[in-house]
Amino acid sequence: MLARIYTDTQLARFTALRLRAGDSSAATTASTLKLAMAESARRARNAAFTVLGADGMLAGELQDQALASFALSIAGGTDEIQRNLLGERVLGLPR
Repeated sequence: MLARIYTDTQLARFTALRLRAGDSSAATTASTLKLAMAESARRARNAAFTVLGADGMLAGELQDQALASFALSIAGGTDEIQRNLLGERVLGLPR
């Protein structure tokens, strides 16, 4: 579980570096980064609550991050919209 969260974090970091370096497919890279960060936040939230149990709901910092993880999947276009964009632009699927 923790190894997966670490891997997600590193993948998001490398994707962000590609975006900053001026990758030619910036729109798809940004969509991929947004999806990766939202998924990473969900996994981290679930892991923290699994480890801490009910006590995790009382931890102020963790509680704030847990609530913010829901906003990540909505802000900047929902995850579903980002997946649709990737399907259209990368895979050539119809609208």
